[in-house]
Amino acid sequence: MTFARTFVNNIARCGEFGSQGAEDFEDIIQSLIMAQNVGKGRYDNSTRAKIMQIALASSIAKLIVEESGGVNVQQKTNSTIYALRNALSSTTGQVDEGFVNEIIELVNLFSEEQFNEMDTGNSGQYYQSATGSDHGGASMVTETVTINFGGGGAPSGMFSTLS
Repeated sequence: MTFARTFVNNIARCGEFGSQGAEDFEDIIQSLIMAQNVGKGRYDNSTRAKIMQIALASSIAKLIVEESGGVNVQQKTNSTIYALRNALSSTTGQVDEGFVNEIIELVNLFSEEQFNEMDTGNSGQYYQSATGSDHGGASMVTETVTINFGGGGAPSGMFSTLS
């Protein structure tokens, strides 16, 4: 099974996003696969892979924040990261922690942006800091990290396994 299919199946099974959320993740993956196919030959493989990785990270993070409704961002982030790590491990044999951390950082950025746009009179809590979550007996902890873009590191081979 491909990374894309495994990831979307994991998202659907976790139940955090409902059927519409799982469809939204599927749409993101399909759009990126189409963009990857259209962009073939325009960029070298490592550049194209990095562009696709950033686009996927951004899309996943944005969807987490939008689907959270401002109340359970951390829970949805933990579920998504668990699904992502599982999909990467089972399809590529390794987990790209840089990619995982990129998504976490983008969730934090999009959460801050949405929080700043919210009415200050709203008494609901928008973002919960690092908490644990149980996924089949394994604890999940999320931490905030800073990702620096523009480094010379080569992207992972995940996008060769997208389709």
